Amino acid sequence: METILKQRRFIVTKLFELTDRSLKVTVSTLTSSNAIEIDFENITTKISHQKGPKRIPTIFTGLSLAGLIICILSHFLEKNGSKTEDVLFYFVVFVACALITYLSYENELNLLLIHGTKLTFFANSPTKKTVEDFLSLIKKHQKEYLLNRYATADDLLSQEQLATNLRWLLERNIIDSEECEVLKQKLIIPKTEHVKTVGFTFGSN
Repeated sequence: METILKQRRFIVTKLFELTDRSLKVTVSTLTSSNAIEIDFENITTKISHQKGPKRIPTIFTGLSLAGLIICILSHFLEKNGSKTEDVLFYFVVFVACALITYLSYENELNLLLIHGTKLTFFANSPTKKTVEDFLSLIKKHQKEYLLNRYATADDLLSQEQLATNLRWLLERNIIDSEECEVLKQKLIIPKTEHVKTVGFTFGSN
């Protein structure tokens, strides 16, 4: 599966690239280009779908349509009604507003970051399946990295720290309760038994 996703919508191009520990994002327009790198620790598993036209362009389109209809009715039904130039003016305004509404139509998937900000993906660019597959790949890479960093056997980590790490992974929905229990059995209980057997036992003579 590709670890790079390239998206384009009108003049905006987005490039997402997965690394071993982060997600690199580059957003380019005709006049600028910005790049950031987001560590897996700062990415949540929450995704929201935002779809529909933006409110302000939609309101102006509705108002311009109402004005056009009133102007047309006045032109045909009133003796001294609106002039042809007025009708053409409102028609041009309506078309312009409708075009802006169309261009501002949103169909996006928002990946929530840890501090409440979001990372936006165009939902159908290049295809819906490609985007969904890439989001699944982010989750897979993130889980592998975080488990390798926070849920591996390490003699330098105390039982309390391991338990805290597992609880953090569970709260972040990186692992579920069943996986958490399996990791406890694998990491914490053997460590407890090992601590109990360390030392010397003196028998009585």
